[in-house]
Amino acid sequence: MRALVCAVIVGLLATVARAQPGQVPPPYAYQPAPAPVMLTAEEQELLLDGEISDAQHAGGVIAAVFAGFGIGQAIEGRWSEKGYIFTVGEGITSSIFIYGFFETVMYCIGNETNHKGCSRGPELMLAGALGAAVFRIWGVIDAVTGPGEHNQRVRALRMRVGGPRPYYGSLRPYVAPSQHGDGAVAGVGFSF
Repeated sequence: MRALVCAVIVGLLATVARAQPGQVPPPYAYQPAPAPVMLTAEEQELLLDGEISDAQHAGGVIAAVFAGFGIGQAIEGRWSEKGYIFTVGEGITSSIFIYGFFETVMYCIGNETNHKGCSRGPELMLAGALGAAVFRIWGVIDAVTGPGEHNQRVRALRMRVGGPRPYYGSLRPYVAPSQHGDGAVAGVGFSF
């Protein structure tokens, strides 16, 4: 008798659950179009530029370290964002250094009679060298961190527009104890 009561209760519960309407409309049902997202000209350009690849990032960092003058940002495709700052900044400070060098050579070295520019030349060289160093270091830091920030803005904008959610697998190093307990095993794992 108990088995019969249990079977009837299970049958009734299963019937009730089957009778519920679906929560998601079928794909052929009418669905209103989503409201269009209004983008500014800057946001449209950001979407057109897209993400900065790893190769562009690496090339940009190398160029920023060895060449400077905003070339790294240009390789990364970000010259109009911040690269022009380093082009102008390093150009001006390098010009000040060169002007100070010529002032020093012309008025301080080997010229006993005219010391008009002697006090100013070394100071200009020092100011130009320090300014160029500051712009170079700032340019290298920006070439390293800028692409990540740029790519985050692109991804956030794509999500706001309703684009497909990007997939980013992760490549991670790992260290684990060996099966025999006498050491460790190291490797690289990729998750997707």
